[in-house]
Amino acid sequence: MHIWQVGLDIQEDGFRALAVQPRRYGWQLRHWHYQPVSSPAIGDNALRLSSEILEALSEWRRNLPRRVSIRIALPAEVILQQSIKLPEPSLPPQEQEWLVESSVSKLFPLAARELAVDYRLLSPINSDRSVGGEIVVSATRRSVIEYWESELAGIDIFPDIIDTAPCVLRYMAQLGGVPTNSLLIHQLYGKHLLVSPLEHPFYYQVIPDNPMTVSERIGQAS
Repeated sequence: MHIWQVGLDIQEDGFRALAVQPRRYGWQLRHWHYQPVSSPAIGDNALRLSSEILEALSEWRRNLPRRVSIRIALPAEVILQQSIKLPEPSLPPQEQEWLVESSVSKLFPLAARELAVDYRLLSPINSDRSVGGEIVVSATRRSVIEYWESELAGIDIFPDIIDTAPCVLRYMAQLGGVPTNSLLIHQLYGKHLLVSPLEHPFYYQVIPDNPMTVSERIGQAS
């Protein structure tokens, strides 16, 4: 039997979780949960998860099957992301890795030894195979990854994948058939996450929530 595929999103105001299970003709929704908290769940540059959120997560985990595949997204604020244009359309995976490794020190202001780095290839939206797409390189401090893994392991949560909110939003937009020229906006607790349209180079920005209109917020982020 296929195990549940669980997505877990932890924000300052609580957490949301969704579980699906693959079936012969698609996916079956097996679980949906939202748990608010009374005090900020995340603090100190993501190096603190409150006792309240950890207790809520622990109780939630006990209600899931023993064997699940969990994916989490780190807060956008602790992720550094840059994109690299591929020099040719069909660069082999090994050469993609070499390209990323040689570029890390130029892309980010921190020493490579301080960073946990991952990357993924974003294929071009159009069907022109002469266009190589881009590699999105994500980095965060190793201390952040180690802290989250340690705290979550203490409550029996072992993520198979640690992703980033901007990339998740782009995947959802592409799979959902959102027009490729659409600016992606995701409302978070007290702020908004803006992600570039699918037909444009990868870029995102977090802007605070305030009485401005959506158009004014977009102008502020430009």
